[in-house]
Order: sequence, then C-alpha cells, then structure tokens
Amino acid sequence: MKNIFFDKIKQALYGRVLKPLKRKLFQKKSHVFIKQNDYDKWIQPNEPPNNKTTAKKLSDFKYKPLIAVVVVSDSDSELIRMQILESYSNCNFYFITEIAVTDTILKLSDEDYIFYIGLNCITVPLALNAYIDAINETPDVDFIFSDNDYISREKNKRFCPVFKPSSLESETLCSFNYVGDVWVIRREFLRSFTLSDAGCLSYAVSLYVCRMRGLSRRIPKMLYHVVVEKEDESAIRFSHDCTNILTSYIKNTTDMEFSVTEVNSHGMYSVNYVLKSTPLVSIIIPNKDSAVLLKKCIDSIYTKSTYRNYEIVIAENGSDGRETFSLYKKLKLNTNRLKVITIPGAFNYSAVNNRAVKECCGEVLVFLNNDTEVITPEWIEKLLCHAQKHDTGAVGAKLYYSDGTIQHAGVVLGFGGIAGDPYQGIDGKSDGYLYALRIVRNVSAVTGACLMVRRELFDQINGFDENLSIAYNDVDLCLRLNALGLNTVWTPECELYHYESKSRGYEITGEKRHRLKKESDIFRSRWESSLKKMRFSLV
Repeated sequence: MKNIFFDKIKQALYGRVLKPLKRKLFQKKSHVFIKQNDYDKWIQPNEPPNNKTTAKKLSDFKYKPLIAVVVVSDSDSELIRMQILESYSNCNFYFITEIAVTDTILKLSDEDYIFYIGLNCITVPLALNAYIDAINETPDVDFIFSDNDYISREKNKRFCPVFKPSSLESETLCSFNYVGDVWVIRREFLRSFTLSDAGCLSYAVSLYVCRMRGLSRRIPKMLYHVVVEKEDESAIRFSHDCTNILTSYIKNTTDMEFSVTEVNSHGMYSVNYVLKSTPLVSIIIPNKDSAVLLKKCIDSIYTKSTYRNYEIVIAENGSDGRETFSLYKKLKLNTNRLKVITIPGAFNYSAVNNRAVKECCGEVLVFLNNDTEVITPEWIEKLLCHAQKHDTGAVGAKLYYSDGTIQHAGVVLGFGGIAGDPYQGIDGKSDGYLYALRIVRNVSAVTGACLMVRRELFDQINGFDENLSIAYNDVDLCLRLNALGLNTVWTPECELYHYESKSRGYEITGEKRHRLKKESDIFRSRWESSLKKMRFSLV
C-alpha cells in the first residue's frame, strides 16, 4: 500500500507540476528558417574543406557512368565546366536557356545519368563527385538530390539552409518542392516524361519520380547554393507558379476531387480533397474510470463534429468508480451510436483496441484517447480525406497540451533514441521549420491518441502487436503499414487537445519503467535497421 501511495504522489507531481513547468521553462518558438548564428555554428564542424584531396578519382569508382551535365546558364560556362571536370571527368556538357531545357533533356541518348543545375544555382566544387559516390553506393537509384542553402550577391553570405527529407515523400512534396533545382536522374527513367512548363521542370521531375515510384535518395550535404540578390528570407521561393504541375500530378495519382491553393509567398501549397464517400467511422475510446475526462471527450465529439456517420465504441477496462458506470448509462440513453464493451484483465492498449475493433461496424477506424477534446469541427473529414487515398496507411492529427503548446506533430523515428516528436512543447502558434506545423506531410508514425486507418488495412496487418502493451504500439503499427508501401500522413488541419496520460499515468514508476524497457527492447530488435536512419530531417 505504501508503494502505491508514493507512486500516486509521484504521478501527480510529475503530471501536474514538473512536466508543465518544464514546458513553460523551455517553451520556444520554432522558426521557419534556421537563424544565421545557428547556421554559422553548424557550417564549420559539418562541412569538410572542398579540395582535391577529399575527392575520389575517376579510377576509384567501380561504376563510371557517363553524365550529361545540363546547366541552365547564360554566362561563365567555361568556369562551370572546369570546376565540374575537376570533380568528375566522364561528362558531356549542355549549356542552355530555361526555355530549351526540356527539349534538350528529352533528346539525350548516350548518357547514363543527367546532372541538372537550374538557373541561379551554384554547385560546390565536389558536388558531382558526391553524386557519383552515391550512385556507386546505390546502383539501382533513379533520382538523387541534396540539401542546399542560399547565398546573397550583395554580401556573398550563405543563409537559410534547407535540410530535406531522406527521400521523395509524396504528401510533403505536394505541399512544396523541397527538392530544389539541382539533382541527378537516371536518363532512362525519363523515357515517358512530358512537360509543357519549363519553369517548373524540377518540381515536375520530382513529382514524376514519385508517381513512377522511382528509388530516390538524399545526400545530406550542402551541395549547392541558390543565388539571390539580398540576404532576405522573403526572397525564398520553392516553386514559381507551378499549380498546374501539381494539379496534373494529383489527377494522375488519385480518383478524388480536389483543389490546389498556393498558401504563402514561398511557393507552398494546400491540397483540399473532397470525400469520395461518407463511410461509417468507428471511434474507439479505451477507458478506465476518468469519468470527467471521458465526458469532456465525448461531449466534444457530439457537439463539434460536422461528420455525422460515426459510432463510438467505449472499451471499458478495469473501472471501479461508480460515477464511471453511471456516465455509461447516461451516454447510452439518448443515442444508438454509442456502445460500451467490457474488456476484462490488466490494461494492454494493443489488446484492448484489437478486441474493440471486433465489435465495430465501421469501414474506417479512429483510435482516440479518452483524455482528448475535439477542436476542429471537421476533424473526421480532415483525417478521412487522406485515409481514403489508396496509398495512405495511418493518418494523425495536430494535438495540443491544455496550455496551447504542441503535444503531437508527427513522430520521427530515431528521435530521442527510439521515436519521438521534435516539436513537443513548442508554442502551438509556431509555423515550424519550413512550415512543418502548417503543412500536410509524411512522417514516420503518428500517435495512437488520435489515429485513423481503414479497417481493411488494420485487419491486413493483424492490428496492434499485443507484445507492445503500452509503449510504441502505435509507432509499430505505422511502420508495418509503411512496409506495405503506404504513407503515414500528419495533417495540421485536424486539431484536438490531448491531456496526456491523465487516465493511466506516466511511465515513471518502477514497474512501469521495467515494462517500458522490455517493450523498448522488442521495438529496437524489430526495427533495428530503420532506427539507424532518421526518416526526416524536416524537423
């Protein structure tokens, strides 16, 4: 009894005092672009000197592809040629205007790969050498890109680095063209590519590779600089009037109606999908006591939801409070869309939800914590419009703590050791790095506190893994869906409060810590290879 008493005191102190205090002390805004001082500090230890001694010689490469170097430029062609030849010599050069670029690329016939350098882009001396190295490391790669930054003509000062996702991610790419205007592509891969708007070539090629499911990879190095007049963030654009290109891509990849809107001056987009149908959505809420929280959660669903075709399944597990069972009776009185099922035994999040799914009638499932509260009236629609896409697995929401800071904005695999949310505790009004808190994007995983998935997919992977009773079961579910070639999508357009761990407590007591370690070990063992690389640098 003494241990139980002290555990409850510890839980209360951590949840009500220490964790909110920590958020308050360390709360900060996340900037859209990395600040200059931080970038200056990053450059020196992370960028080796660009000199000949660090480059591989042509003879060092096992595979020596012939490269078509296509440069959109009207000056300094000889200087560019000499610099690239010092990096890698097995090249043919094509210096062209922006208008002629598409015809030139599509007429190439001898080269193995195309190295494209867009207008106002300056590559570092060893850029092509790094691309050839990547081709040799991944011989079947179709498309390669790198990080980049900007440089001002006025002061010749580098600023605003763009650290990118590790590969082409379709949802993020539909939000903005993060690839940029320097890339390498296998020439044969472009055999069915067509383009009418030369000014949007890079975006069109990136979307084409995505649609054709080409193998892509990012080189995590600053291999080029985009030249702008002044050191001014407002001058940065990821695309220029490319709405038609994005519209064409989406028409070719989905059967849903939609509209595309450019949302800011940086050339970023919002894609608004129209629901194909309005299937029954089953909202599953595990619950143990916590009558006040549960009532707040369900009241918010009833009063705020604009989507009407849903059912609520409360998975009762271990309650003993009289007020909880009294609430169940009241909730069931005036509706046929809510039912309570009793699942006996010790709490196992995975087992409770798997059992609850068997009692559901919906084509679509929403796993929802009892300590959440709906903010967005169209919250179901905002999740469902992504879940209905054939290439989507799990879909997650933007969750806030009660103080308005971010509780969840997508899980990054490898962050914090195993998996975590890099935006947790950030001011909820922040835009996030490269507007990550404002755009729909691909993520490694989303939290089970609010997770939508089609029933057929959930059944296909046999639901949650019951060996992961508390920790990482939601991440594991998403990763198994990802392994089927499906996207895990996070949307900022669906917002809820999440009064985290109010019901079951935090994993800070002795028994819970032991269980957490056990389940962490299971997760590490299963996803060891995935943990060696972070899915996102867009954080």
